[in-house]
Amino acid sequence: MSPVTQARNLGKYFLLLDNMLVVLGFFVVFPLISIHFVEQLGWPGLVVGFALALRQLFQQGLGIFGGAIADRFGAKPMIVLGMLLRAIGFALMAMATLPFHGFFGYLAFCQP
Repeated sequence: MSPVTQARNLGKYFLLLDNMLVVLGFFVVFPLISIHFVEQLGWPGLVVGFALALRQLFQQGLGIFGGAIADRFGAKPMIVLGMLLRAIGFALMAMATLPFHGFFGYLAFCQP
């Protein structure tokens, strides 16, 4: 097997591992974030629930557009941009003290 083929195979496995960690981390952290916003910051549950619903709508509803953009500009730049948006979203949610700050974090977090 040539070095190029080995590197591509390693890259595929790395991408699969990265995606698995992102998804598992999301499902572990996201419910805890909601609890933090409601119980510790005192935000209304309706506001947090609305933000969660909006996030889900954006992520699932805009996925088709994300695919079209990836077809146009390439998958690798869009993956990197998506991971940067996710990191920005986490940072914004970590610093949120008011509900609308959390909305910006949720929206950045829900990259397609």
